[in-house]
Amino acid sequence: MAEPQRQSSDLSLDPQRLARDLSRAFLVALRNCRTHGWSNEASVEAIDQFAHSVNQVFASRDAFSLVVVGDFLYLDDVRLRVDSTGYGFLEAVIGEMVTRGIGSITFQNRIGERQARTLIGMINQIAVPDDEQLPRLNDQLEEASTPVELGPVKPVNEHTEASEQLDKKERCKKVFFRALTVTRAVMASAHLGKRLEMRQAKRVVQNMVDLMMDEEFTLLGMSTLKAHDNYTFYHSVNVCIYSLALGKRAGFNRNQLAELGVAALFHDLGKSKVPLDVLRKPGKFSSEEWDVMKTHPEMGVKELVRMRGLSSLAFKSMVACFEHHMNYSAQPGGYPKLRKTYRTHAIGRIVAIADAFDALTTKRVYMTKAIPRDKALSYLLAQAGSKFDPVLLRLFVNMIGVYPVGTAVRLASGRLAVVVAVPEDPALCHRPVVKVITDDSGVGIQRESGEVDLSAAGPDGAFPDEILASVDPEELGLETSKYFI
Repeated sequence: MAEPQRQSSDLSLDPQRLARDLSRAFLVALRNCRTHGWSNEASVEAIDQFAHSVNQVFASRDAFSLVVVGDFLYLDDVRLRVDSTGYGFLEAVIGEMVTRGIGSITFQNRIGERQARTLIGMINQIAVPDDEQLPRLNDQLEEASTPVELGPVKPVNEHTEASEQLDKKERCKKVFFRALTVTRAVMASAHLGKRLEMRQAKRVVQNMVDLMMDEEFTLLGMSTLKAHDNYTFYHSVNVCIYSLALGKRAGFNRNQLAELGVAALFHDLGKSKVPLDVLRKPGKFSSEEWDVMKTHPEMGVKELVRMRGLSSLAFKSMVACFEHHMNYSAQPGGYPKLRKTYRTHAIGRIVAIADAFDALTTKRVYMTKAIPRDKALSYLLAQAGSKFDPVLLRLFVNMIGVYPVGTAVRLASGRLAVVVAVPEDPALCHRPVVKVITDDSGVGIQRESGEVDLSAAGPDGAFPDEILASVDPEELGLETSKYFI
């Protein structure tokens, strides 16, 4: 059996990292042992990794607790932040605990492989929680010399920090990763031929609409999050965000935006029916493989037709699926191919622009290098009136700005910065709000420092700095998404 990877203690003393590693190891151990049994090699390794993760936490503190408060998981009083390394697993850990009536797990000392097995086995055996369950399990843990205590689920108001209102940035992160989870679940249902459930999708999109109204640029900043292995899911959520922002600019009301958002979220639903060896193929497609890939708009429509009780929401989603690769001018080149001239719907035209922009700016298995965000806009503009609706595209470019949110730039002062907001005045579109990430000698500074509005002139009429050029963050080893999460 391969030895589980060990992280050096000097790199893993950050409580966020420790807690995420522990939570992930806990979840893997629960699921592997429940599915494969104790003797399976994956289960043995998962138990070993779980014990190791618990003991890693003891390198920086004494007794500690994993605590569920509402929708959040805490390591003692530190709330775990959602990050881009793995969406959904914190929610899964919370679900595993709460459905068993467990609100906290307190580790009073280091544990070994036997004690880890005892704890995981007891938790997995819980079927229906009752009031006597936890005292009984704690007695059994004590008898087994396992220094762990289980606590009940408590109301949110018993934890003061969690009862405070989340700031908008936290809300944007939460809704983004919730949308990823919903998208993955719906795509999995489609792949397995199960009935699609749209209610959760509509709920999460309504939350996105609310945030789009007063926190547009923070939500747009979340689109910088990319995952090479989960491209389809991240792409779907990013297209939803861009579509909502463009729909807002085009004058859609809240109900229209909610339908547009759901439609955009599932525009690539048909890819769930494309064979994985085609979908994940590195390099160029053969003509036969490209023909298979081009069936995904029609396949998405067929999946939505399978739903019982077709609604306006399902119809709008069909439009997005069917039209997002069609040309605005009905000229040849788009797909699916049709016998007659076909005028695309506003939803299809919006999603087409959002889909193309995110696809161009994302590295994928068959596209080893992403196009810089400002260059991607130039590429889209070159096809205005042919492939894309020229009016909607102009709105999109004005919304995104000369330097889109998430673009890495070099300033005249020599500093590097990341664009975090675009000016409302189009005349100042070349002077966005940036977060400075290095000093003038190129040395990195704290991520909380240095937000500068390049459009705000001082009393003498001079601007604080200006952009010389956009830069390729990958070449400089920058991860721009960390400035938005």
